[in-house]
Amino acid sequence: MRVLAVDTTSAHSSVAIVGDDGVLGVSGFRAPRPRHSENLLPAIHELLARVELSLQDLDAFCVARGPGSFSGLRIGIATMAGLGYAVDRPVIGFSALDATAHHYRHHQGVIAVLLEAYRSEVYGASYRSDGRRCLELGRAICAPAESFVRELSEAPSLVVGSGIARNRALIREVSADAVIAEPGMFLAEAVGRLGCDRLGEGDVDTSAELQALYIRAPEAERNRMGAAKES
Repeated sequence: MRVLAVDTTSAHSSVAIVGDDGVLGVSGFRAPRPRHSENLLPAIHELLARVELSLQDLDAFCVARGPGSFSGLRIGIATMAGLGYAVDRPVIGFSALDATAHHYRHHQGVIAVLLEAYRSEVYGASYRSDGRRCLELGRAICAPAESFVRELSEAPSLVVGSGIARNRALIREVSADAVIAEPGMFLAEAVGRLGCDRLGEGDVDTSAELQALYIRAPEAERNRMGAAKES
């Protein structure tokens, strides 16, 4: 089994090819202003050439469907859906929060994931890991970091994610005993590992299930909601 996985949820984008025996290849790239539409397909083709595989050699396409950069999510999902359609392979989508937790699945206990959402907010979720899989505890939210951290139902033993950088002091104040992991920016490998697990179980997404996971409404929608409240 071999899957191609991509993550375009942030400026730190990545592509990976993962198989039953582990990671066959991975590539990450960053742009100050993410231009996924220009970078993603060349990165995919370069990685396939490096590991000497073609699209037809893949069993599925996997994508981080959010939360994160709204344009990045749409480009990543559309690209994977198009490639899957072209070679008649299934496409599987995952939360970037789930993928981040999965990267640290070998840590047994409660894992809090904070992803940078800007505007002084984070995308947050907590998980319980048994050392192999992570079970989400409650629903993912977008909120000020202090609200998320202080309102966790269980104190985490590990805190991870890109949202740590601006909130390290707060995390240490609220969860003094928690281990704070240095943020890992490239998620495609974890997305691919999750994809192999789900593909092995015969669990793939329908087109409706492959929609972007925003958690926080896109700016245009927020503007419409604000205008409606003022009228």
